[in-house]
Order: sequence, then structure tokens, then C-alpha cells
Amino acid sequence: MTTYPQQMLVPRGLIYGNAARCAVQQEVAAPLGGRADVAFCFMEQHGPDAAHMYPVQQARSLLGEGFSYYTRPRPSFAGMNMQKMNIMGIINMTPDSFSDGGRYIDFPRAQKAVDAMLAHGVDVIDIGGESTRPGAPFIPAEEEWARIADITRYALSHGARVSVDTRKAKVMSWAFDAGVEIINDVSALCFDPDALSVVAQRQAYVILMHHRGTPQTMQTLTDYKDIHQSLWDFFRQRLECCEAAGLPTSHVMLDPGLGFAKTAQQNFDILSRLSGYHGLGVPILLGASRKSMFKTLPFGAETEGRLPASLAAHQQAFEQAIGMCRVHDWQEMIQTKAFLERMLGANAYGIEVGS
Repeated sequence: MTTYPQQMLVPRGLIYGNAARCAVQQEVAAPLGGRADVAFCFMEQHGPDAAHMYPVQQARSLLGEGFSYYTRPRPSFAGMNMQKMNIMGIINMTPDSFSDGGRYIDFPRAQKAVDAMLAHGVDVIDIGGESTRPGAPFIPAEEEWARIADITRYALSHGARVSVDTRKAKVMSWAFDAGVEIINDVSALCFDPDALSVVAQRQAYVILMHHRGTPQTMQTLTDYKDIHQSLWDFFRQRLECCEAAGLPTSHVMLDPGLGFAKTAQQNFDILSRLSGYHGLGVPILLGASRKSMFKTLPFGAETEGRLPASLAAHQQAFEQAIGMCRVHDWQEMIQTKAFLERMLGANAYGIEVGS
């Protein structure tokens, strides 16, 4: 069984491109998540009274073997390269999702969306049939699968990499039978007692999201003594459960669950310390698209007005070497990612170490 660090430290002093490569060679920085083009120079530790900042060499001694969790390369996830940010496009076959409810409820529109995503290089298409927004009602597994079965099969038959967004073991099994390899579970395989065994038996890939309660209760469960330690302990426990069930951690991705049992300020706090979750040694997904955390920003009262903040949040994820972003506005995100990659490449001036 893997032994995980007991406490999260946050990589700080992030540098990019050739500056990162040179600093790693000179041993004044370390690669973040195994990336050759992103490195960190310090690590921040929070105590009860103050934060302490350690140079990377001192942090290496402080963490021991745990330091390697922050720095080692991530293996591919369902065939996706985790040494770059991947884009997950959302198709909700629901009438009541918080942002796009009803948009794809009819098959032709969903089909058109799949075709467009495939044509423009979206890495994975996340298909869901049950809304998990605050207050959303429960629906039976049979109804959920009926909503998504046809579009899931269509996407798979046209070469898409598909994730099914569900918390029910029956829906997971039907999705696997159809050829799906990835499950995106907002309950981190906690809602359905059979879910973990179903995923482990199929040796599937799974995205585990932090949560508390249910859609009906989660926004009353935002009281944390230390939100980062709470998320850290939750993820450690879920990773250990996956290992015990026979599912390797190379098949697991973690999602901090912005908007799920969290206040707006807690969401922003998580976003500012995303790099710390690399310390669990697995890829991280961020889903900030059109979230209510942006509703008090100018023009953000309605979901349609939250695109700029959504893109800015995912830029933060990009800069912290996060492996995947889950977005409604996938075209805009593809352009944003291309811009950021161009900027990172512009930092590679061919500087030699020691010059």
C-alpha cells in the first residue's frame, strides 16, 4: 500500500520554459508533476499561526520520499498524455443542469456537438445524464442510461474517447459494456456501494471528485477547520480504497470539486493552491467552467456571463501543471490553451546553463 504524505505543501515560485529547465539542472528548482517546462523553486507549508516558505532543496529533505510525488512524471491516463493539459468537453443530456440544461437533450444537437469536438481535437468527451447541481433531484439508473446511451455509442463508434459522468454502478457497468474506459464520479465512488468494485473489476479509469453530502445538502456542509487538509485526507483515503480494491493509482485522477460543498472563497482558495495537490502523485482535473463562484464578479450573475472568469481560472490550472480541464466552452478553451502554449514556448530562448 502506498504511503502518502500526511500534509500538503504548496509548490511556489513557478517558472516555465527554458528558465525551468535551467533551474532544475542547477538544482535550485524541481519539475512540477514531472513536467520539463514547469518547475518550482519553493514550497509553502501552512501552520496554525503562519506559513513557512522552504527553498526546494530544504523541502526535499523535509518531505523525504514524499517529495517525489510532486516531481515524478505522471503516466498516461486512458491514453492521454499527462505531461500537458488535456481538454474535456461537456455534453449534458439533461433538462436541468446548471449551465447547459436542455441544450443537448435531443440527439441531433448532441451528435453535432460530438462531431465538432472530434474535428477540433477535444481530448475526451464527458457525457452525463443526471444533474448534480445544488438541489438537483435523484433519477433512477435506467432513466439516466436511457438519456445517454445513444450519444455514448455514437461518440465511441466515431473514435471519441468518452468519459461517462455518473455515480451509479449500474450506469457504469452499462457504459463499460458499450466500450467506455473512463468514469467521472462526483461522489468519488462513495455514493453507490458497488461502484468501486465495478470500476476495479473492469480496471477502468476513474476521476474522483471531492464532495460532501448530496446535491440536496452539500451547500449546507461548507464548514471546514482546514479545507486543504480536509481535501487531502479525503483523497488519501479514496486512493487507499482504490488500491485495496485492486485499482492501480495510475488509473485515478483527482478533482477538488469546485462548487461542491464549498463557499465561493473556499473555491478561490483551492484554485490558488492547486499545485499542492500534485503531492498525491496522480493527475489533477479542474472543473471551473461557469461555476457560481464567479456570480458576484462583474457580468457574472448569469452563467452566460462567466466565460472570461472560467478561462482565467483554467489559465491558473495550466500554469500549475494541471492535467485536465473540464469545460462547457471547449472552443474558447482550445484557443486559450494554444495561446498559453505559445507563450510558454516563447520563453525558450535557447539559454545555456551557466550563461
